[in-house]
Amino acid sequence: MSPVAKIWWRRWVPACVFLACWFFGVWGRCAEVRLLTLTNFQEFTRTTTTPPAESVVLTSPVLDPGFPWKELIVSWNASTNVALSVEARPVPPFDSPFYSLGRWAAKPSPESPRESINGQRDARAEVKTDVLVLNQPARQAQVRLEMRGPEAGLKRVSLAFSGTEPGPTNEPLRNAWGPELAVPGSPYH
Repeated sequence: MSPVAKIWWRRWVPACVFLACWFFGVWGRCAEVRLLTLTNFQEFTRTTTTPPAESVVLTSPVLDPGFPWKELIVSWNASTNVALSVEARPVPPFDSPFYSLGRWAAKPSPESPRESINGQRDARAEVKTDVLVLNQPARQAQVRLEMRGPEAGLKRVSLAFSGTEPGPTNEPLRNAWGPELAVPGSPYH
């Protein structure tokens, strides 16, 4: 998948699933989905790593999507002078390990690769490319970001949570479907 397609996928698929469930009235078949977007990182805990690869590690406060979740996708917007490593963990318990959900740099290099980390699996969770999939639902999450470059280069971090239970059932909005059009068949079929 191209980098542009991967970015589009990370940003828009959770929103598209949410809208499709709402628009077509299939809530009974869709798990609850919620998107949290963070643009202010002042409440994140900051630590600095030592040279040669000096970086800042930002750890979020505990984030609560408001329902039990089993899947998490993290996406981000950062300027081109930033290298970023993104990790997340379910809480509680607070001793859960952080799982790597990707490393990103505008200009990849051996020190700053652009990659997903395969093979992360334990009794609590598994990472499937860019998705943290839990074995048991969690109520909250925490994100940890390791950055090289100016902190102002991190613009946004979004977390798309997917729940375990179907959301509320709504009647479909049939008047939004429009009229059914009679389309003549093709002589080539």
